[in-house]
Amino acid sequence: MSGKKDKPAKIENNNADSDVPPTFYDKINDNISLNLMKLVELVLERYLLLKDIESLSQKKESIEEHIKINLPESIRWNKDNEAINNDMASHFLLALIMCKNESEMKWFIRQETKLYKARIDNHKKYNMYKILSILGVELSKFDFKKDNEEKLVNNILFRMQPTPKNPEAINIFFCKFEDALNLVPSHEFFLHKGNIYIPESDLHKLFMLVFQQKMEKTMSKIRTKTESIKKDRRIREIINIFEKEKDRISKEEAAKMEKEMPNDEKLRTMNDIDNCSERCFPLCMNLIERHINQYSHLTHFGRLQYTLFLKGAGLPVDEALKFFQKKYEKKTPLDKFEKEYAYNIRHSYGLEGKRVSYTPYTCEKIINMNAPMGRECHGCPYKTYSAENLRKILSTCNLSPLDIEEIMSKKKNNEYQLACVKYFEAKFPKIQGEGIGIHPNKYFSSAMKILKNINNNKTKKEENIKEDNTMDIEENN
Repeated sequence: MSGKKDKPAKIENNNADSDVPPTFYDKINDNISLNLMKLVELVLERYLLLKDIESLSQKKESIEEHIKINLPESIRWNKDNEAINNDMASHFLLALIMCKNESEMKWFIRQETKLYKARIDNHKKYNMYKILSILGVELSKFDFKKDNEEKLVNNILFRMQPTPKNPEAINIFFCKFEDALNLVPSHEFFLHKGNIYIPESDLHKLFMLVFQQKMEKTMSKIRTKTESIKKDRRIREIINIFEKEKDRISKEEAAKMEKEMPNDEKLRTMNDIDNCSERCFPLCMNLIERHINQYSHLTHFGRLQYTLFLKGAGLPVDEALKFFQKKYEKKTPLDKFEKEYAYNIRHSYGLEGKRVSYTPYTCEKIINMNAPMGRECHGCPYKTYSAENLRKILSTCNLSPLDIEEIMSKKKNNEYQLACVKYFEAKFPKIQGEGIGIHPNKYFSSAMKILKNINNNKTKKEENIKEDNTMDIEENN
């Protein structure tokens, strides 16, 4: 990116009436000219937008409606070249920042794909067929008259819900199945002689897959150039400012999460810890809980990591004090506990010293802690445990051999946060680990919500059975 005040770069397809978007983020425009603070502002703005998209996905709320209202004017495609340049600059700079670890990179790709699709959906003139063609997918239109094999047609229509009354009025396309490989396992679309058949109304599903794959390739290219790009003083300055703001945002989110957490999703008493640790704690916290149960003690960094996690999970300070005192009592008399440990616990809650209420550690901070020595148990087990010891631990976590192998594969590739995502998905089958691998307390709150829904559904089912039985008795009488 140039520091000079160059003329705005010419962007292809920059036409309000164009039927394809002005950029696919597959090329970096080297001629974009923006001042430093403007770039920082754009990157932060985009990051917050992606955080909103993640939140909307979890709540199953409309991203399209949110984008209509909240997409910053500075990056709207229906504006001039400057807005499109802003959009590309913020996208690629944030991509560069998110390349530092696999989990954040995957998170960025998922949210950007959702954002891109929402923008396309809101622009009614965009032609999905043409977009997919530009992205390299060779689509052919199915001709009902020419290709009217009854069995083939019936199989295509069978997968369309509701079944169309007038099939010939529906546009159906087909492409090589390798272009849509990830759509095959869903059995949603018909596969025949190496082709997959997709109604026009479902082309967006193919787009999501193809665009995400294209972004993964682009991100891999950016990652190989990261170190050379970061040699630029201006880029380093942007990254440093962003990281400070991101850290501030993370702390605010942790405080907000703690404040807004429903009471039935919190750790309200010390007894809740034993009840939740195996099912709702991420592995790093679960192992600290096992350690304190075994040795009746935690060294400084493990105690701090665990105390802040429990605080973020809603445990009141008086319950935290009772919890640690109870766990320590085998080796630590009460007066020694009060003298050497109680102060530090109250300090973590902002009740001593400068009275700063400390926030729980993020996954990134935990991963970057100094490696534990001796009987220390802090840090991320996917990073600090040997392959042999991690495999042994995972075998005690009620996971399938396949799940364990997938987690071990992530460890081998140094993808520690993705290992945590896989651990979560193994614990809660059929649930996507959206937002997992970023913060231990996010793992906890997501797990608690899932268990709460399971228990609510179980209660409703039991009530319905009870009601049906009551009705049967009344009818018999």
